[in-house]
This record gives sequence, C-alpha cells and structure tokens, in this order.
Amino acid sequence: RQLGFRGGRSLGVEGGPTVAASRDYEESVLRLEGTGGGAAAEMLRFVDQSPLAARFDDFVRDAALEGDARLKLRLEVPLYELAKTRVEGSVTLAGNTLRLDEGLPPFTDVSGRLECSETMLVLRGVTARLLGSPLQVDGETPDPGRLLLRAAGSMEASAMRGLVDH
Repeated sequence: RQLGFRGGRSLGVEGGPTVAASRDYEESVLRLEGTGGGAAAEMLRFVDQSPLAARFDDFVRDAALEGDARLKLRLEVPLYELAKTRVEGSVTLAGNTLRLDEGLPPFTDVSGRLECSETMLVLRGVTARLLGSPLQVDGETPDPGRLLLRAAGSMEASAMRGLVDH
C-alpha cells in the first residue's frame, strides 16, 4: 500500500516527490522516502528541531549556512514504537558558505555531502575554501556530542595571519 505526494513544505524546507508506504497494516511500519531542496539554513534548523539534534549537540545549533542545498530523506516509523524510528538522509551542498562560530572566519565554496541517520552524522567528500585556500574535509560523530574531523589542505603564511586576527 502506497501513497504518493508531489511536494510540500516543512520547517521551510521545500519537499519534492515523496512516497509513503506500508507493506501491510499488521506490520504497523510506515516508510517515507522523499527529496527536497531550498535554503541550507532551513535544513540545519530542521535537523536542530528534530530528535537528531541530541546526537549532533551544538554543532548544528551554532552553525550558520548560506546558500541552497538538496535533501534526500528516508524514514522508517514503527507506529506503535516511535522511539525506534530509523532515519537516513543526506544534504548535498554546492558552493555554500559555512560559519561554525562567530569568532572564526567562514568556510566558502563548500561542496559535498552530509549524511545522517538516527545514530550518526558523516561528512563525505566535503571541499571548501578557508581564507581563500583549498580544504578537504571528511568527518563523523562517533559518539553523541563528539565530532571527529579529518582535514587536509595548504595555506600560505600570509593567509594564516587572518586566523590570528579573528
């Protein structure tokens, strides 16, 4: 049994085609799969106001993201045990600006994918520029409230002065 939706809006995120399905009524599990797009800042707000926020602690709450993004989302909701809901999603960035903290310079030209589930956040193939220098970042949340990042890049000494000045 399946229902199709052409689109909608939730917390400022414009939803695209979405499918809601249940294999049978006795299973009592609703599966939702859809896509969306719009302001990346609204997608961060969506995550911050969801049960996923506890997993990501202040990483999402304090971040400011400019530009648009694309969203893919899959939910598996046991109707009689909502706490066991499973989530898989990804946000694709292309040329965004990210500010992690007011006291740090922004990351510009941010592209790549943030994937999340009910238990983790993963940054895959993220590229950006920091003070005009290229940067590659991958990362994950191995534990609630903990973010592990692996970054590689190079920066001229003159650009590094910009970090000290912030």
